[in-house]
Amino acid sequence: GALRFSKQYVNYKANVAEFAIGSSPGFNDMLSLSSSNNDARNKADYSVSFTPEHNLPVTTHQVFLDFPSQFDLRSNSVSCSTDTNFSEFVRCSSSFSRIIVADHTRLYKASSNRPIQLTINSISAPADEGTTDHFSVATYDTISQLIIDRSYPQLTSPSYLSYTYNGIVIPVNDGSDITVRQGTQTSDIKITLPSKVRQQMAFTPTPSDDSISIDPEV
Repeated sequence: GALRFSKQYVNYKANVAEFAIGSSPGFNDMLSLSSSNNDARNKADYSVSFTPEHNLPVTTHQVFLDFPSQFDLRSNSVSCSTDTNFSEFVRCSSSFSRIIVADHTRLYKASSNRPIQLTINSISAPADEGTTDHFSVATYDTISQLIIDRSYPQLTSPSYLSYTYNGIVIPVNDGSDITVRQGTQTSDIKITLPSKVRQQMAFTPTPSDDSISIDPEV
């Protein structure tokens, strides 16, 4: 392999691997995106429908649904479903922020222009309220290892979701980070109720590290 600048070779390596440049992916038209609720820190079912530009053969093609960075899918046990026109059964797994949908049972013909409907069950919403970055959906050929079609945020509406806190927000330590140095203890950690509540409330602190002990005084 050679690296050339203008008409001169500036570097050469005999055993460099070959690579091929393919065409850019086609267009996945993402028609709808919704969640069963829009509560931050809650679980919801997520549905998306889209029409691919190219066919989806059985066994060799997969669907990727990429969640935005506000989601953490690592702690989720993933299950999903789809409309029976596309498949009677699909197998789903997660990898970082991506849901991988595999093993659909019917050939999808793009000429039908029929939307594919996917529902991903019981995914934890973002921890903070606000609007997410963009979702995207892609189809993938496992033989060529290439993205065949994908959605584009600037051509898709809507491709994001918004979340709010459900119920009252209870600030802990006035929203500031809690730092514990080894062999020491923190100052008192304040929990503030913004208004009177009629329910009896209990606060149970759970440290992320077993070496940290908490003496609650609530």
